[in-house]
Amino acid sequence: MGNGIRPTNTSFTTFMKSISQSFVLDGTYAEEIIACITNLKNTSSSGIDGISIKFLKLAKGTIAPLPQYLQICLIRV
Repeated sequence: MGNGIRPTNTSFTTFMKSISQSFVLDGTYAEEIIACITNLKNTSSSGIDGISIKFLKLAKGTIAPLPQYLQICLIRV
């Protein structure tokens, strides 16, 4: 697949319509994350990161509030 891609000196920005100098993080609540984790199928497989669904479900109470903590840290910067 990658053999058909030719090298180029063109910057990736050439292919972008506009480049923004900012980004937005929409608020995510612990309840949303818990619901997403709860709705995952019960399998023993893991993703590319090696984290299993079983582990996510066991740790969802700890994992769920992390985005809110990150948001608080970013606001204070």
